[in-house]
Amino acid sequence: MINRGEDGDTLDRFLASRYDEYVAGQPPFDFIFTRYGLNDIHYAKDFKAEYPANYKRLISRLRADHPRAEIVLETVIPYYGEERDKIINEQVRAIAKREQVPLLDQYASYAAALVNGPNMLSCHRLPLAEIPPKYRTLVPPEAIREDSPMGGDVVYILDNLLDVHLAKVPGWFKDRHPNQAGYQVIGAQLAKYLAPRIRKRINAAN
Repeated sequence: MINRGEDGDTLDRFLASRYDEYVAGQPPFDFIFTRYGLNDIHYAKDFKAEYPANYKRLISRLRADHPRAEIVLETVIPYYGEERDKIINEQVRAIAKREQVPLLDQYASYAAALVNGPNMLSCHRLPLAEIPPKYRTLVPPEAIREDSPMGGDVVYILDNLLDVHLAKVPGWFKDRHPNQAGYQVIGAQLAKYLAPRIRKRINAAN
């Protein structure tokens, strides 16, 4: 498995900067999963026009460069709120239907896993300067990023071990990127989708 995700990535950025190196020239893929939209809607001037056009470009290139691969579009996870997330996922569903590619609904499973609390599956990302000095010694050195796009040293935590100390720090629960538990939910959906298809391919080969 190869993960080509990157912080702040959008369809047009990926196609313009990294696609040729990370995808076009790679050995043949069996399955290609794409989940774009959260950054696209944030940066696009005209999301409803640019997003489907860029997705069409990506799918066209994937089909040309990896004709044997099964291309699968994924809905985005809950992030901006029900209304804005719905705008993205309606586009994803329409694109998948129009391009006649499978759709994997990550949103529904992720939303269902949030029933125990909106912070259960989220990571923590906060400038180190915003964490009270008395708690900074609790932050593992490897969790502090010096080159963060947020500017300055930023704490990035993928579990809930510091929640008992930092729950009342403003912004501690603001980030909605997945933590380790969130990635488990996403990974479980991918595994559920892939398992029968991989078995089918193995049986066909035998």
